[in-house]
Amino acid sequence: MARTAVVVCLLCAACGSSTPTASSVADGGDAAPAASGHAARGVVRDLAGNPVVNIYVTVSTEFCVPDRTSPSGTFTVRNVAPGGAKRLILYGPTAKNGPYASLSFAFTGADTADYDFARPIITPKLDAPLAFRADVTEPQKLTTADGFAITLRAADLHVEGFGDPKLYAVPIPLDKAPPFAAVSGLHALYVLEPLQSTIASAAAVEFPNPKGLAVGSKVEIFQLDYLKGELVVRATGHVRADSKVVSDDGSGITELTWVGFAPASS
Repeated sequence: MARTAVVVCLLCAACGSSTPTASSVADGGDAAPAASGHAARGVVRDLAGNPVVNIYVTVSTEFCVPDRTSPSGTFTVRNVAPGGAKRLILYGPTAKNGPYASLSFAFTGADTADYDFARPIITPKLDAPLAFRADVTEPQKLTTADGFAITLRAADLHVEGFGDPKLYAVPIPLDKAPPFAAVSGLHALYVLEPLQSTIASAAAVEFPNPKGLAVGSKVEIFQLDYLKGELVVRATGHVRADSKVVSDDGSGITELTWVGFAPASS
């Protein structure tokens, strides 16, 4: 309830009094439909194909007209201005059957009709926190079961205020990845939560090497730009002698967010 209320307060700051109340969000009631404009419709599911229920959904240009997903995971954001660059945003902490990862991705609105997302929007459930300790002063290497790792100091991490205080890293199959993953030639993708938590000194990362890049190969490490809804190159890396993909010395990610790697473009 507290996290939901903070999300609503953030929307209220931009929208004024037209945003639904915290109690209506918590109860799963529908946002009041707008009188005009197109709609953006879709369905949100987890990695297993189950519906994500009551997660708060907005379009970047229509924060004041949000929706929450139904018991079947469907949503309709109303009064979407026609055409133009937009972002669809999911607020993972608000999901009734969560927590789930948050998400922001770019799309182009329809000019003359409603916009229907052809594929389910998939976001993973967060159920296996990393062994992070806020009271440890030394760098901590946090590793997942499949071999992804991030190394950071607790003092360098500022956890996003409305996120889960636990840290998570979840692998995302590329065939279930958000639309931003299709344009980058990714070999692997993970989501790190709480999303938008910042890291003062770039954190080193390691990835499994699922497509068997040769030792010494150069890679680019991507990080989601939340405000653009796109992946951007944030670090460089290489394939180490043990075949792991690692960030170069002094290079790394600066937020907990969606991250991945691809062979270097040059």
